[in-house]
Amino acid sequence: MNRSKLLLAILLSLFFIASFNAVSGYSSNQPADALDWARIDAFLRIASRVKTDVWPGWEPDRTPILLYGPGEGEFLINHPAPPDGFKQVIPSPLPQHQVFYNPKNQSSGITATILSVAGIGAITIPKKSAYEQAVTDSMKRHLGKQDFDRRFPSGSYHEATRVYISMMAHEAFHTLQLSRRDERAAGWPPMQKYYNLSAENNALRRIESGLLYRAVTAQTEAERLARAAEFLNLRHYRRQRLSNGFVDLERWQEWVEGGATYVESRFASEASRLELRNVLGQDRDFSGFVNTKDSDPRLELLRSSDVQHCGNFYWTGLAIAYLLDRVEPSWKQNYFAPTRYLDDLLSEALAKSCQAQVIDSRSLLAAHQYEKVLAGERANLGKRRFEVDRLVGQLIEHRDPNRR
Repeated sequence: MNRSKLLLAILLSLFFIASFNAVSGYSSNQPADALDWARIDAFLRIASRVKTDVWPGWEPDRTPILLYGPGEGEFLINHPAPPDGFKQVIPSPLPQHQVFYNPKNQSSGITATILSVAGIGAITIPKKSAYEQAVTDSMKRHLGKQDFDRRFPSGSYHEATRVYISMMAHEAFHTLQLSRRDERAAGWPPMQKYYNLSAENNALRRIESGLLYRAVTAQTEAERLARAAEFLNLRHYRRQRLSNGFVDLERWQEWVEGGATYVESRFASEASRLELRNVLGQDRDFSGFVNTKDSDPRLELLRSSDVQHCGNFYWTGLAIAYLLDRVEPSWKQNYFAPTRYLDDLLSEALAKSCQAQVIDSRSLLAAHQYEKVLAGERANLGKRRFEVDRLVGQLIEHRDPNRR
């Protein structure tokens, strides 16, 4: 992946945010059109059909959704007790679901995330047009108008509807994760400091990611197990040189974001076998879902020459989860076990397979040209710090501090 494509991936990955009194109903000039509702309807229909195949016990079709546009109010779907300010929309634009509307925005956020609404975790997602406008504005600031116009001759960024719908699956799984387990520690170092770690750590992590890529794409079981063992060996070697706070941060981010990215990928794969033209036939940005069950194209990001950005946790977690599907199909039973992370589950799976081999870390590094990789990381470190600081700053500037 070349540098310009990598920066685009970084920016997009950054955008990877009580009681109710009965009312007579609300219907007026609602700031959501037929396509907005068709996309929500499609997500709910798909979710009800594929949830069991994606993850046991997951109920995405019953998870509350907060749909909003900046300054346009908010719609709340599937919530059993909407808070004050929300009135029921009659007739409902989603016949199988109750919809409520609040003309006031709770925030100015512009990214898909989750939010506690009256004590219940909800998917929060902007209308597709609002999301695209936010990404367009951010890209123009980062790339400059000339470079942006060259990349996007239409003058704006457009997201495929399948990706937009899959984002809802990603966030729906976050609500399940954080309802079952939340081990984030206040004493952890801030994410921005993680991106400024040494060139040595970055070089080791790049080789580590390459080994993980080779493991998840291996064509034989023997090759898969051998590369997975090398990946875990090098990860252990690297983490011995990190403070516990950074190690915990890595493990948590990979568990939470990698797990949700895996679910998002499986959701899209299962959706690819469904007929959705009757729901999304008028959506020009919908061309069907892609079956990525055997190989998600985003795994290619593991081979990038520059993987030290927030998206890397998404891709390493995705890869380990797909690897676990192959070497330990029952791994989901232990996913929510306290203090056990994805690489713990992989290590246990390899132990069961009797994949015990002595690996010399220094010989492994020499075989993967560590000194050459390190030299490149040292040359790029200063530039990367500047770019990541600017991107993180943009995210902080536009993110609602009450969302997570």
